[in-house]
Amino acid sequence: FQPVEPIPLLGGRLGQLQGMFLRRQPEVAKEFSNYFATEILTPHQLWNSILTDPTTKPAFTALVTTHLKEWV
Repeated sequence: FQPVEPIPLLGGRLGQLQGMFLRRQPEVAKEFSNYFATEILTPHQLWNSILTDPTTKPAFTALVTTHLKEWV
C-alpha cells in the first residue's frame, strides 16, 4: 500500500516506486467487481434474499401489496 504517491527513482530515469495495490487498483477493482457480480450478487441470491430473508421479505411483500392494490 505504501508509498501512496509515486516516488521517482533517480529523477524518474529508473521509473517510479508506488504501492502495488494503488498501481494495480483499476485491475483489482475490475476483478473484484466481476467476482462479486458473478459469485455473490447473482440473480438467484438476490431473489432468494428478497423472498426469504426475514429482514427483506416484509418490505418486499408490503411493496408488492401496495402496488397490486393500486393496479387492481
